[in-house]
Amino acid sequence: MLLDGSVKCENGYDPITQLIIKLPEGVNGDIPMFPSMDQVMAAVELVNESFKQFPFETVTDRSVFFSLLLTSVMRPVLPTAPGFLIEAAMPGTGKTLLADCILIILSGMYDSVPEKYHQDKSEFHKTLMSTLATGQPYIFFDNVDGEFGNDTMDIFLTSSKISGRLLGGNKRLNADTNLLVIATGNNATLSGDAFRRVMVCRLNAKVESPHLLTFEISDLKKHVFEHRLDIIKAILTIKRGYLTLGAGTFEAKSPLGSFGDWDSHARQVVCWLAQLPGCPIELGDPAESLINN
Repeated sequence: MLLDGSVKCENGYDPITQLIIKLPEGVNGDIPMFPSMDQVMAAVELVNESFKQFPFETVTDRSVFFSLLLTSVMRPVLPTAPGFLIEAAMPGTGKTLLADCILIILSGMYDSVPEKYHQDKSEFHKTLMSTLATGQPYIFFDNVDGEFGNDTMDIFLTSSKISGRLLGGNKRLNADTNLLVIATGNNATLSGDAFRRVMVCRLNAKVESPHLLTFEISDLKKHVFEHRLDIIKAILTIKRGYLTLGAGTFEAKSPLGSFGDWDSHARQVVCWLAQLPGCPIELGDPAESLINN
């Protein structure tokens, strides 16, 4: 989906997005052009069904997660977007599973490709440029230990393009920065200016052994993988519902200067849902995460 709400659903190269589109057989762009409020609420219910058992600590944390869902399907057309840290107090709470599910939605691949996070900005830059060279739509740092954030990441998150030398030679890469930056960690903290550029989603099961808890959907990764297209259609229905029913009709929050398009097409969508009577889940402003940071 482009920022104007139009859906690209024809196979081949799209000159506007500069993406090569290859849809599975039988898939089309049957997203309602003007979804009703009932369709929007049904879409929220469908999305929440897969993720309702994750122990989000606060309404803000759930709101950050919903903004992450929107970001995952919109990231290729957003010039910039914040990074996301899924954080927990104890191991076994589900943070990596939650990240894996997001990356299935984003990439269509069952197994994610995690990277080791380097606090050293030079090593971080090498990892970043290597990932960009592969065309992978995300960079995933699993189990960050200690602080998360450095000068290179700060620049990357607020710039639409980046340039750097690839490993093993003098070849330089000039690339768009439109990949999703996502990390997980136990009691990880943000470093430097990352507190203004990274949204934190905290999980807290409030039990001594969270790894012993079970999900209603026993194999959630498999479930999300098999229902990926339905989940994406639901997310895009919510997004289009905002464009046709919500934008300009509610008291929008003050925009975040560094992430203007992301603010308009992810954060404000969640803020709109939060104000709807009858919304099946309690939501708020995801940007409260930045204040809490």
